[in-house]
Amino acid sequence: MQNSRPSRKAHSPNIKQYGEYSKPVLFLVDDMDTFRELGFAIFSKDFEVQLYHCGKKLLDSLKLGIKPDVILLDIEMPEMNGIEVLQLIKNSDQHSQIPVIMLTGMSKDIEKQCYQHGAIDVLYKPTHSKLLIKLIKMHLTIIDLRNKINEKAMKYCPS
Repeated sequence: MQNSRPSRKAHSPNIKQYGEYSKPVLFLVDDMDTFRELGFAIFSKDFEVQLYHCGKKLLDSLKLGIKPDVILLDIEMPEMNGIEVLQLIKNSDQHSQIPVIMLTGMSKDIEKQCYQHGAIDVLYKPTHSKLLIKLIKMHLTIIDLRNKINEKAMKYCPS
């Protein structure tokens, strides 16, 4: 079966080339070392995990052509907050289709802003790890099914 994920370009020896990935690729962006370390421990069984300490580093990777299957993005970060990073991702033709799940310890008032700017979900820290993994897998399944439907529609109803 042919894999429908887009190709990825490596920008360092630590990042594999497309085709070497056996699991979905998850980018975790958080300025707190402990959350990134915990996230890696939790997610690395089910996902190829790339960690970023700030939104700028994530955006730099995206500009190099490295494309994840999903992004977990913290809202509260120095320099550029998660909402600003989300806006830049969703306003980019190349990256707007990447699903972004926002993470926050803030009040529920921020939820509306996240959804308005294109987040597929908003989760509050701390989040139960098994629930988070199931949620991510559910979103990836939905996206995969939507892509398959679109491919079939294009095959039978070309424009």
